[in-house]
Amino acid sequence: MTRFFQDDRGSISKIANKKINRLICIDGKNRNENILEMLVVWLKLQDEQCWYRFFLDAGCCFWATYDFYYEYREDITNCPVYDLSDRLKALTINSAIVYPINDSGVKLEITLENKYRIVVWSEDIESESNLSIISAVT
Repeated sequence: MTRFFQDDRGSISKIANKKINRLICIDGKNRNENILEMLVVWLKLQDEQCWYRFFLDAGCCFWATYDFYYEYREDITNCPVYDLSDRLKALTINSAIVYPINDSGVKLEITLENKYRIVVWSEDIESESNLSIISAVT
C-alpha cells in the first residue's frame, strides 16, 4: 500500500485523463440503490496494474494504491458490495477535486467525460460517507 493523498482539499491529478475499468463500493449500511453509506471505494483504471482505494474519515479524503484488490477483501466482511463497473467502464475521468464542506465535512467530486459526476461526501467528522452518481443536467 502506498498512500499518496490525505487532505481536506486538493486535486487528485494522478487519475485525471484516465479511463475507468472497475469501480467497486463497499457498503457500510445498505440504505438504498442511489446513495451508499460506505466504508471504502476501489477504483481500477485501464492500462494500470494497481488498484486505487479511497475513503473519507475525520474530515479528510484518503487515497492509496494497492497491488491487488482481492488481497484486501477483509474490508468487506459482512458488508454488501456494489460493482458499478458496467455503468462507468471506459469513461474518462476529467478531474477529481476534494474540498471541505460545512464545519468539518469533506466532499470528493470526480467529473467524467460525459459530464456525469461521482460524488462522495461526509457531512461532518462524525457522519458516514455517502456516494452518488449524478447525471448531467441537459
